[in-house]
Amino acid sequence: MPLPKIGGAMRNIYVLNEFEQEVYDTIPLLDKEDSYKNFEKYKNNISRYMYSKGGKEFFRGLYCPFNTLRLSKCTRLGKYVNAQCKYDFEYGFNKEKLIYIKTSWGTEEFIVEKNGEDLGVEFDYDAALTRITLIKYNRDNYPNLIISSNINKTTNWFNVDFTYEKVEYDNNLQMKTLEYIEKMGLYAPRYHSLREVVGDELLLLNEWVSN
Repeated sequence: MPLPKIGGAMRNIYVLNEFEQEVYDTIPLLDKEDSYKNFEKYKNNISRYMYSKGGKEFFRGLYCPFNTLRLSKCTRLGKYVNAQCKYDFEYGFNKEKLIYIKTSWGTEEFIVEKNGEDLGVEFDYDAALTRITLIKYNRDNYPNLIISSNINKTTNWFNVDFTYEKVEYDNNLQMKTLEYIEKMGLYAPRYHSLREVVGDELLLLNEWVSN
Protein backbone atom coordinates (compact mmCIF):
# COMPACT_ATOMS: atom_id res chain seq x y z
CA MET A 1 0.00 0.00 0.00
CA PRO A 2 1.52 3.39 -0.96
CA LEU A 3 1.98 5.97 1.77
CA PRO A 4 -0.52 8.84 1.87
CA LYS A 5 0.91 12.10 0.59
CA ILE A 6 1.42 14.81 3.17
CA GLY A 7 -0.49 17.81 1.89
CA GLY A 8 -3.86 19.10 0.77
CA ALA A 9 -5.84 22.17 1.77
CA MET A 10 -7.24 20.61 4.94
CA ARG A 11 -4.30 18.42 5.92
CA ASN A 12 -1.23 20.60 5.61
CA ILE A 13 -1.79 22.37 8.95
CA TYR A 14 0.16 19.71 10.82
CA VAL A 15 3.38 18.86 9.03
CA LEU A 16 6.02 16.27 9.91
CA ASN A 17 9.21 17.54 11.46
CA GLU A 18 12.61 16.25 10.36
CA PHE A 19 12.66 13.35 12.85
CA GLU A 20 9.14 12.20 12.01
CA GLN A 21 9.88 12.55 8.31
CA GLU A 22 13.01 10.41 8.63
CA VAL A 23 11.01 7.58 10.18
CA TYR A 24 8.12 8.09 7.77
CA ASP A 25 10.43 7.85 4.75
CA THR A 26 11.84 4.57 6.11
CA ILE A 27 8.45 2.83 6.08
CA PRO A 28 8.21 2.08 2.33
CA LEU A 29 11.78 0.73 2.38
CA LEU A 30 10.82 -1.83 5.02
CA ASP A 31 7.16 -2.52 4.27
CA LYS A 32 7.86 -5.32 1.80
CA GLU A 33 6.94 -8.99 1.63
CA ASP A 34 10.50 -10.20 2.21
CA SER A 35 11.41 -7.75 4.99
CA TYR A 36 10.72 -10.16 7.83
CA LYS A 37 12.88 -12.87 6.24
CA ASN A 38 15.70 -10.38 5.77
CA PHE A 39 15.64 -9.45 9.45
CA GLU A 40 15.04 -12.96 10.76
CA LYS A 41 18.64 -13.90 10.03
CA TYR A 42 19.76 -11.56 12.83
CA LYS A 43 18.55 -14.18 15.31
CA ASN A 44 21.77 -16.04 14.50
CA ASN A 45 23.67 -13.28 16.32
CA ILE A 46 21.89 -13.88 19.64
CA SER A 47 24.25 -15.15 22.32
CA ARG A 48 21.87 -15.19 25.30
CA TYR A 49 18.22 -14.65 26.25
CA MET A 50 16.39 -13.03 29.15
CA TYR A 51 12.67 -13.04 29.96
CA SER A 52 10.21 -10.79 31.76
CA LYS A 53 6.56 -10.84 32.81
CA GLY A 54 4.25 -7.83 33.10
CA GLY A 55 4.47 -4.36 31.60
CA LYS A 56 2.67 -5.41 28.42
CA GLU A 57 1.21 -1.93 28.00
CA PHE A 58 4.70 -0.46 27.67
CA PHE A 59 6.81 -0.70 24.53
CA ARG A 60 9.59 -3.29 25.12
CA GLY A 61 8.46 -3.89 28.71
CA LEU A 62 11.46 -3.85 31.07
CA TYR A 63 13.59 -2.40 28.27
CA CYS A 64 11.23 0.49 27.46
CA PRO A 65 13.53 3.14 25.95
CA PHE A 66 11.50 6.14 27.15
CA ASN A 67 12.98 7.57 30.34
CA THR A 68 9.80 9.57 31.02
CA LEU A 69 7.95 6.28 31.48
CA ARG A 70 10.78 4.41 33.17
CA LEU A 71 11.20 7.07 35.87
CA SER A 72 7.49 7.57 36.49
CA LYS A 73 6.35 6.33 39.89
CA CYS A 74 3.18 4.98 38.26
CA THR A 75 5.03 2.81 35.73
CA ARG A 76 5.23 -0.94 36.27
CA LEU A 77 7.50 -2.39 33.59
CA GLY A 78 7.37 -5.97 34.87
CA LYS A 79 9.98 -8.25 36.39
CA TYR A 80 12.55 -10.78 35.23
CA VAL A 81 11.49 -14.44 35.14
CA ASN A 82 13.21 -17.61 33.99
CA ALA A 83 12.52 -19.36 30.72
CA GLN A 84 10.38 -22.03 32.39
CA CYS A 85 7.83 -19.43 33.56
CA LYS A 86 5.06 -17.95 31.48
CA TYR A 87 6.63 -14.75 30.18
CA ASP A 88 5.45 -11.73 28.19
CA PHE A 89 8.79 -10.64 26.71
CA GLU A 90 11.71 -12.61 25.36
CA TYR A 91 14.89 -10.56 24.93
CA GLY A 92 17.78 -11.64 22.75
CA PHE A 93 21.25 -10.14 23.27
CA ASN A 94 24.47 -10.13 21.30
CA LYS A 95 26.82 -9.98 24.28
CA GLU A 96 25.42 -6.95 26.17
CA LYS A 97 23.50 -5.36 23.30
CA LEU A 98 19.75 -5.93 22.95
CA ILE A 99 19.01 -6.98 19.36
CA TYR A 100 15.75 -8.96 19.48
CA ILE A 101 12.42 -8.82 21.33
CA LYS A 102 9.55 -11.28 21.03
CA THR A 103 6.24 -10.80 22.85
CA SER A 104 3.62 -13.24 24.09
CA TRP A 105 1.11 -11.69 21.65
CA GLY A 106 3.23 -12.53 18.64
CA THR A 107 5.25 -9.44 17.67
CA GLU A 108 8.96 -9.62 16.95
CA GLU A 109 11.34 -6.66 16.90
CA PHE A 110 14.83 -6.66 15.43
CA ILE A 111 17.29 -3.94 16.49
CA VAL A 112 20.16 -3.19 14.14
CA GLU A 113 22.80 -0.49 13.99
CA LYS A 114 22.44 1.98 11.14
CA ASN A 115 24.93 4.84 10.70
CA GLY A 116 25.65 4.96 14.42
CA GLU A 117 21.95 4.84 15.33
CA ASP A 118 19.76 2.00 16.55
CA LEU A 119 16.94 1.03 14.21
CA GLY A 120 14.19 -1.17 15.63
CA VAL A 121 11.83 -2.89 13.18
CA GLU A 122 8.79 -4.70 14.54
CA PHE A 123 6.56 -7.22 12.77
CA ASP A 124 3.31 -8.81 13.91
CA TYR A 125 2.44 -12.52 13.92
CA ASP A 126 1.84 -12.58 10.15
CA ALA A 127 5.09 -10.73 9.33
CA ALA A 128 3.43 -7.36 8.66
CA LEU A 129 5.39 -4.23 9.58
CA THR A 130 3.87 -2.60 12.69
CA ARG A 131 6.49 -0.30 14.21
CA ILE A 132 9.75 1.48 13.48
CA THR A 133 11.90 2.87 16.28
CA LEU A 134 14.97 5.07 15.92
CA ILE A 135 17.42 5.95 18.72
CA LYS A 136 19.97 8.66 18.05
CA TYR A 137 23.07 9.28 20.17
CA ASN A 138 25.06 12.38 21.07
CA ARG A 139 28.81 12.69 20.64
CA ASP A 140 29.34 11.04 24.04
CA ASN A 141 27.31 8.04 22.82
CA TYR A 142 24.36 8.79 25.12
CA PRO A 143 20.85 8.52 23.63
CA ASN A 144 19.43 11.99 23.08
CA LEU A 145 16.47 11.20 20.83
CA ILE A 146 14.16 8.19 20.91
CA ILE A 147 11.36 8.14 18.34
CA SER A 148 8.92 5.28 17.84
CA SER A 149 6.21 5.07 15.19
CA ASN A 150 3.22 2.77 15.49
CA ILE A 151 1.98 1.87 12.00
CA ASN A 152 -1.74 1.27 11.49
CA LYS A 153 -2.87 -0.17 8.18
CA THR A 154 -6.30 -1.13 6.88
CA THR A 155 -7.47 -1.98 3.37
CA ASN A 156 -8.06 1.63 2.41
CA TRP A 157 -6.07 3.65 4.93
CA PHE A 158 -2.60 4.04 6.36
CA ASN A 159 -1.72 6.04 9.48
CA VAL A 160 1.24 6.50 11.79
CA ASP A 161 1.35 7.48 15.47
CA PHE A 162 4.58 9.00 16.76
CA THR A 163 5.91 8.89 20.32
CA TYR A 164 9.30 10.34 21.07
CA GLU A 165 11.54 11.79 23.70
CA LYS A 166 14.33 14.36 23.62
CA VAL A 167 16.96 14.00 26.34
CA GLU A 168 19.19 16.83 27.56
CA TYR A 169 22.25 16.10 29.71
CA ASP A 170 24.24 18.25 32.11
CA ASN A 171 28.03 18.66 32.06
CA ASN A 172 28.40 15.44 34.06
CA LEU A 173 26.37 13.51 31.47
CA GLN A 174 23.48 13.09 33.89
CA MET A 175 19.97 13.43 32.48
CA LYS A 176 18.81 17.01 32.99
CA THR A 177 15.47 17.34 31.20
CA LEU A 178 13.14 15.05 29.26
CA GLU A 179 10.72 16.29 26.64
CA TYR A 180 8.08 13.65 25.89
CA ILE A 181 6.03 14.14 22.73
CA GLU A 182 3.03 12.32 21.28
CA LYS A 183 1.55 12.81 17.82
CA MET A 184 -1.39 10.45 17.38
CA GLY A 185 -1.75 10.44 13.61
CA LEU A 186 -0.06 11.95 10.59
CA TYR A 187 -2.28 15.04 10.67
CA ALA A 188 -2.60 15.42 14.44
CA PRO A 189 -0.99 18.08 16.65
CA ARG A 190 1.86 17.26 19.02
CA TYR A 191 1.35 17.08 22.76
CA HIS A 192 4.51 18.01 24.68
CA SER A 193 5.49 17.58 28.31
CA LEU A 194 8.81 18.84 29.67
CA ARG A 195 10.19 17.38 32.91
CA GLU A 196 13.28 17.99 34.97
CA VAL A 197 15.16 14.95 36.29
CA VAL A 198 15.92 15.36 40.00
CA GLY A 199 17.57 12.23 41.36
CA ASP A 200 15.17 9.41 40.54
CA GLU A 201 12.16 11.73 40.32
CA LEU A 202 10.61 13.83 37.56
CA LEU A 203 9.32 17.36 38.07
CA LEU A 204 6.84 18.64 35.50
CA LEU A 205 8.01 21.98 34.11
CA ASN A 206 5.60 22.66 31.28
CA GLU A 207 2.98 21.18 28.95
CA TRP A 208 1.89 22.52 25.57
CA VAL A 209 0.47 21.67 22.15
CA SER A 210 2.16 22.45 18.85
CA ASN A 211 1.56 21.93 15.16
